[in-house]
Amino acid sequence: MTALALALFATGAQARTVLCFGDSTSLFYPIHLQQLRPDWQVVNGTRLGDVSSNIPRLTLLLRAHHPDVVIVMIGTNDVVRRPDGRPVVTLDPHVTVDNIRVLSRRARAAGARVLVLTQTPAACGRDCPDRQRHTREVAHRLVAWGLRPPPGIIVGDLRDELTIHSWAALSDDGLHPNQAGADLIARFVSPLLDAVAR
Repeated sequence: MTALALALFATGAQARTVLCFGDSTSLFYPIHLQQLRPDWQVVNGTRLGDVSSNIPRLTLLLRAHHPDVVIVMIGTNDVVRRPDGRPVVTLDPHVTVDNIRVLSRRARAAGARVLVLTQTPAACGRDCPDRQRHTREVAHRLVAWGLRPPPGIIVGDLRDELTIHSWAALSDDGLHPNQAGADLIARFVSPLLDAVAR
């Protein structure tokens, strides 16, 4: 344990809780974030295949964990095609952004502050032309929203951070961060966690 973690344990102080809500693209960064920030309790609320419209799942997590901060990084699966060719949620980036805003407002209503992250780039196989276009447009709209967000919500342009570095070195399949990518995300999030928690 680090000295800070030991001090918290010795004094009986409660670490603040951060809930990481997302899909498989955000599956591993919470582990790295917990290692970086032992002064926080990191709850990994990610789920494979999840979509931006899954507001009920966030609501259950909010009730179970009462987080101080919620990190939302979701939406890349919205455009995945069903067998009949229709998207699981939408091909319209406006709909995904609206869903992310609803998720953020739900977390704020539960008393948490919110950090919204733009999605990872998409440079992979099936469904990737749709994902590339969608994630790019969602990122642009989220960044614009982040210029004047509601109180208690900030937007972090993770996509920009990942493309400044070599995305090919940070992802093994062009969509999901590998361990180096997860570590970079955690290091990107760590100072923003302090900023949003103020």
